[in-house]
Amino acid sequence: MGRLIVISNRLPFSCEEKNGEYHFAPSSGGLVSALSGYLETKRKDEDVRPEMSGLINALLGWFKRKKEDMHFLWIGWPGTTVEPKQRQSVKNSALKEHGAWPVFLEQKEMDRFYLGFCNRTIWPLFHYFPNHVSYDPDFWEAYRQVNIRFLDAVLEVVKPGDKIWIHDYQLLLLPGLLRERLPDHQIGFFLHIPFPSFELFRLLPGRWMKDILNGMLGADLIGFHTHDYTQYF
Repeated sequence: MGRLIVISNRLPFSCEEKNGEYHFAPSSGGLVSALSGYLETKRKDEDVRPEMSGLINALLGWFKRKKEDMHFLWIGWPGTTVEPKQRQSVKNSALKEHGAWPVFLEQKEMDRFYLGFCNRTIWPLFHYFPNHVSYDPDFWEAYRQVNIRFLDAVLEVVKPGDKIWIHDYQLLLLPGLLRERLPDHQIGFFLHIPFPSFELFRLLPGRWMKDILNGMLGADLIGFHTHDYTQYF
């Protein structure tokens, strides 16, 4: 049945440099903590409702497999800048010890991507604080490029039969990017923050707005926290 590839901005651990060597420590992020616990719980879940179809049924069926037959692969940023000469070693260790595949980003990229577009554009707009939104084209370009970096990371490791589960507002473009390259794979996306009403969403420049929507629509299944967010989308 293949693996479940979980993709989020952060891995469930952080990579720390000590005396020229990199070590792993548990991540304290809310999403990764909750998701890690959820995945462990679902390993024992036997309630797969037959009336559910599509990706959600496939995911639940996947979770019903015997523990020894289950294989996760988690893709995300390891929480720090890793020197180029050390990256392959860190990848090998992360894969062996945690079943993870790191996406390496430079600090300047993270500043424009995460501190920039994610936290100064998407976060305030989607939480109804339009007066705090920045519309910086450099932030948007960094956001696009980082989503492409995640695409490249997935393409390095994805196999036929894998199911892909993408998480949160940092990766809104990724489902569409993957759909173009992996038309036959099942792709899910879950948004862990509100999706705003159109009066707020339309404040984004037209090209950004269309690219975000087309990115999300690359998924077979999109999940939101509430019925209202679903209706707004």
